[in-house]
Formats: sequence, C-alpha cells, structure tokens
Amino acid sequence: MKHQTMISVLAALPLLAGCAEELVTETQEPVSPEVSYADEAETMEVYANSPVRLEAVIETPGPVECGWYVTALDADADGTPVEEKVGSTPAMTYIFPNMGEYTLRFEAWNEAGSTGRTWNVTATGIPLEVTFDVEDESISATVGDELAITATVVSGGEDGITHTWTLGDEVISSEAALSYTLREHGQFTLTYLGVNAYNVQVTRSWTLNIADLPLDVDFSVEDDITCTAGLPIRIAATIVTGSDGAEHSWTVDGTAAGTEAELKYTFESAGTHTIGYSATNTAGENVTRSWTVTVQEYVNGFVLFDFEASLPSNISASHVYLDDNPYETSLNQSAGVIRVDKSDATGGTSGYFDIKNISLTNAAEYTKVRVKVYIGSAPYYPRMQICAGSQPKLAPCSINGQAFDPRNPTAAAWDALIYTDDWNILEYDVTGGGFANFSEISQIQPRPFVDISGAQIGGATTETNPRIVYYDDIEFLP
Repeated sequence: MKHQTMISVLAALPLLAGCAEELVTETQEPVSPEVSYADEAETMEVYANSPVRLEAVIETPGPVECGWYVTALDADADGTPVEEKVGSTPAMTYIFPNMGEYTLRFEAWNEAGSTGRTWNVTATGIPLEVTFDVEDESISATVGDELAITATVVSGGEDGITHTWTLGDEVISSEAALSYTLREHGQFTLTYLGVNAYNVQVTRSWTLNIADLPLDVDFSVEDDITCTAGLPIRIAATIVTGSDGAEHSWTVDGTAAGTEAELKYTFESAGTHTIGYSATNTAGENVTRSWTVTVQEYVNGFVLFDFEASLPSNISASHVYLDDNPYETSLNQSAGVIRVDKSDATGGTSGYFDIKNISLTNAAEYTKVRVKVYIGSAPYYPRMQICAGSQPKLAPCSINGQAFDPRNPTAAAWDALIYTDDWNILEYDVTGGGFANFSEISQIQPRPFVDISGAQIGGATTETNPRIVYYDDIEFLP
C-alpha cells in the first residue's frame, strides 16, 4: 500500500445557479529514506567503556523508523556472533563495554524502502597519561642519597592503575611516589611502568650515575690485641665504601704478611709486635691502620680428658659419642674427639653433658677450664655451667687466645674471634661465677647449643642448625 499525503483546500464562494464549486484533491507519492552521516569513513576507533555519540541525519520528510545494531565479534558460547539492537533514534549515545572488535550497523526505513550502512569498530583501552616531577633523562647522585620521583596520573587512571619502579633487575617500589635509598655505586637504569585497568601502558626510564663515597674500611678487631703464642689471630677488613679497585696490604713488624681482606697470623713466642694495614682504591684514596699485639706464652694446663682411647665413665649424656676427629687441623691433630649430637631434637635444647666427680690434685690452684670446640658456621655460643652454688652459665673469657668479655657478650665480638673453619680454643674462668677455684667445684656441664644470651637454641635440625658440635682436650688452668 502506498502512503498518501492529502492536502485539501476549500474555496468559500457565493452560490451561483444553485450549485457550489467542486472540492480539489492533490496526491504525493512517498520516497525511500535518505540519510547523511557526519563521518563517511567505514571504520571507527573508540575507547572501551566510554560514551560514544552516534548520529544519523534523516533527510527525507515524513515518518521514518530507524535502529542501531551492535555485533561483538568475539563469538558467544555456540560460536556465532550475536547482533543486538541498542537504539531506535537517529542520534544516541552508546558505550562499547569491552575492548575488542565490533560491527556497528544503522538502518532507516519507511513504507517506500530502507537504507543503512555498517562500520567496523575497534574499541581500545582508555589512553593513560602520566607526568613526572623529574624530567631530566640522566640523574647524578651518591651512595646513601634518597632517590625521589613522583608519577602523577593525568588521565586514564580512573578505574585503577598499577605503578612499578625497577632499578636494574630489582623492583624497588609499587607506589606512585618513589622513595629509595641508593645502596650501590655505578651506572644503572631506572624504569617506570604504569598500567591502567585497560592494560594501556606508560613507560619512562632514567639513567642513574651513582658515585661512591670515599674509601672507608671496617675492621673486625678495633682495639689493640692480647693473644696467646701458637694460636692464630684473625683480623678482617671490610670495605664499606670506595671499593673500586681497592687492594689490601698487611704487615707484621714491617714485613709483608698478606694481601687478602682477612689476615690470619700466628705468633710463635711471647713478645710485643705491630700489625699494619693499608688499602688503596683506583681513586687514589688510602686508609691505614695499626694494632699493637701483646703475645703471651701458651700455658699448658692439666689435661683431664683427651678422648684418644675411650669416653671416660664420669662423662654422662645420652647424646655424647666418642668419634674420630673429622676436622684435623694444626690447632687440633687429635685422633679422637667427642661428638655432642642432638640432631634428632625438634624443640629447644642446650645439648648439655655432665662431667662429674672432678678430682684434681691441688684443686685450689685451678681457676679456669680450657676446651677445644669445633662449631662450624652454626650460630651456637657454647657456655659452661658450674654445677655448684647458683649454677651459673659462664661465657668464655678467652676465644682463641684473645680476650672476650663474658659479662657483656655480643654476637659481633664473638664473630670477630671465632673460627668457623677450624677448632676454637675457649677458656672459662670460674671466678667469674663467684667461685675461688676448683676446690669448690666437682662437676661442670658444657652446654654447646645456646644463643648469645645463654638461652636454648630452638627449632628442628636444618642446614644452619645441625645440632652437632665437637669437643676435645678438656684441661684445667691456674
């Protein structure tokens, strides 16, 4: 059926000859819709989840129906893209919900026909814009300086953004405002990566030129040294800053004694000596240091137990065993030693064993106990409990011939004197526990598995907590 538009005009004239003017009728044929578009391109790029204005202009007079249709080209469950009608007016606003490819179609129709067109639409993520308060591409600083850069999101981060700051291969921050203390010298690349909710990224990088501080060296032994002849002493030099090309040089009484970071040296006889140290780096900076060393004669004690043949009957504990010496060194060449073994323990333990019924001729002459102990690298601090009176647990007063403060023991002081790769010679002074001498003491109790405070070592056996310590040559000293 055609659509007709009737336009009527009635002329009001006087009656003539008894009749009226005839009614005049005009008929107009309908035409198919004509539509124009602001953009004639066949493709469209939009931002996902952002409003897009869609507009078609109907050029044809008269009633026209229309529709907008969207097909997401990511197939649905049955593999067929589904077209959805999203509007029925020539102009509308639409939001493409996800990033991806779409088909957008517009159609207009009336009774005379229809017209339309199709666009290929790409919905991309919302662009991300980030500014930085440090614009220079190269940054110069010094070790110890605080590196501070702030990333400010200008747009595109409304739905969330992640920040990642990377120095070299290390991620150092996930905050918008970077604050980081520079620990190493050299040239590094600092990289920023910002990613918004649409996986749109912003990257930026800087070259960092980090200068070192002047040459500075720490030493494991700070004070002058008193030691025992025949026992090696250790001094470790640790370069804190200014390490580029740094070389070590040690002397003993003016004679070259080593070029390593650690000096290990044995004085064979009593006397006074001087140890010197020097370090020089490629910048020509130099650090020197010297120590006065007082060497005392080694005093042979009364050896009550040497464990060469058998385990004495007055040593009792379920976890003490006679064993071959697994670490024969110049400090201890004994064939037989005892193994204190609590590797089956899962809770806290000090791993003690008892030496009972100590009977010494002229016991009043003896005030110290000296033992050889192999600890390895485990964090154990063997003590000696005196089983009399208040039963104090004594820390050593001497480690490898050098004085150690048993009243204020510290892990740092212990580490400066203890050998992790050799036997250690530990001396305990019973007068520090309130006893005059061994005339008042008949039983002692070595406790190898304690921490620096004297408390038990906790936890099950691990690589760093093996629960095995070796003892040898328990002797008594004046």
